[in-house]
Amino acid sequence: MFLDTKTAILTYFNIIVPRTPHIPKSLIGFCHRPFTSHNIIRIILMKRIYSIDFTRGLVMIIMALDHIRDLLHVNSLTQSPTDLATTTPLLFFTRWITYLCAPIFVFLAGTSAYLSFNNKGDISKSRKFLLNRGLWLVVLEFTLVNLGLFF
Repeated sequence: MFLDTKTAILTYFNIIVPRTPHIPKSLIGFCHRPFTSHNIIRIILMKRIYSIDFTRGLVMIIMALDHIRDLLHVNSLTQSPTDLATTTPLLFFTRWITYLCAPIFVFLAGTSAYLSFNNKGDISKSRKFLLNRGLWLVVLEFTLVNLGLFF
């Protein structure tokens, strides 16, 4: 029937999508891109490694819970959660596990950058993109975050 996946997707979007008044649910997160056939094919054929996404999300949730614990724990200013003489096992575990979260998160970010380099094929363009994004994050940290903390 169809020769390849690209032909099947183009046929689907030429026949089905113009007749439907809504955006397909799989494309909701990509609304900032124009709906050309090239972009739609690229989005649908994009290969995600869901285990990396899941692990990164789990690590972010654990880190967020630890930061909330710092703000809500009554004795957080005077008592260390890793002091075995004054802490509970649950509190100790929640703080201990976060020591693993930051290295895992950075490792997964590096793994994602490596996979992105390999998928795009243009190393200089990918390097320039990551450098630009990193510099913007540093600028935002020194301006917006510091302004919010010390205002």
